[in-house]
Amino acid sequence: IYPHSYGLEDAGAPDRPVASFTRNEAAAVCRLLGKRLPTSHEWQKAARGGTILDGKPNRFPVRNLPWGPELALTRANIKRGEVVAPTPVGSFPDDVGPYGHLDLAGNVSEWTASVQPDGLAIMRGGNWEQADASNLANFCAIENPREAKVAMYTIGFRCAGELTESQ
Repeated sequence: IYPHSYGLEDAGAPDRPVASFTRNEAAAVCRLLGKRLPTSHEWQKAARGGTILDGKPNRFPVRNLPWGPELALTRANIKRGEVVAPTPVGSFPDDVGPYGHLDLAGNVSEWTASVQPDGLAIMRGGNWEQADASNLANFCAIENPREAKVAMYTIGFRCAGELTESQ
C-alpha cells in the first residue's frame, strides 16, 4: 500500500513504535506482558496531567497537546508536507506529556481499552501520516473511533498498568 519512500522498511526495528496491530491483538500483547491497554481517560491524563503536577497547580490542565497550548508542529512526528515515516521512539523529545510519556501527539495513533456504545474502539493521538496543522489538536483531544479489526502502520499501542484479576 505504501511506497518504499515512506521509510516503512524500518517499521519493525526495535526502536520504532509498535504498530499495525488490531485493537484485540494489541490488548492480547499487553496481557501477555502482564499489562493492559490504557483507557481513553488514562491516555488523556497522560497527555494533559492532573490538576496538580509536582505539587503545584497544572498550568494547562485542559491542554489539547502534551506540551501545552501552542501549536508547535516541529515538536511531534506529524505530516508537514514532506513524506514522513515512523521514527524511533523519543526522536521528538518535545513530544512528551507532563508525566514523561513520549510520542503522544505524533509518530503513531494509539489504541485504548475504551469502546463507544456503538462498539467502535477508541484511539488517541496523532500520527505521521494523517495528523497535520489543521487537525493535530483534534487527534489528541477527541476520542477517534475505529473498528477494532483495523490494523494500519499509523495505529499502534502502548501498555499501561498491571492486570487485575477482573481484567
